[in-house]
Amino acid sequence: MTPAEVAQLTLVRIALEKLSLELFLARAGEEDIAAIRQFADACRKFEGEGDFGGFYDNDSQFHLEIARRSGNPFLFEAMEKLDAKVQLSRLVKPMDLKDIRAANQEHEALLSVMADKNSINALHIMEPHIRNNL
Repeated sequence: MTPAEVAQLTLVRIALEKLSLELFLARAGEEDIAAIRQFADACRKFEGEGDFGGFYDNDSQFHLEIARRSGNPFLFEAMEKLDAKVQLSRLVKPMDLKDIRAANQEHEALLSVMADKNSINALHIMEPHIRNNL
């Protein structure tokens, strides 16, 4: 995957992630947010262990679970297919420990505004989160 393709992938992912988040927040209950939190907690655990693979897997699941719980199975299917490309893009634009720490902080910020059902703030957090970490 070339840097230009990574840039194109980023644009598509931002659009789908924002749609996923909007739909999720419109219907999410405490149980839904708790399910997302499990993946954020696992990401933190793998950060502490320096396990990038574990972080990548759980970061993917964090985002896919939002899509799965959005109520739109076609969006979830599209996000699943896109996730394979996201993993490939990390060969071109790998994350370091500093990036993983920042991503985990953004996950926490997202969870905080999700609990408040604050879609405007959530969308403002999601876009740079994807742009910074693909």
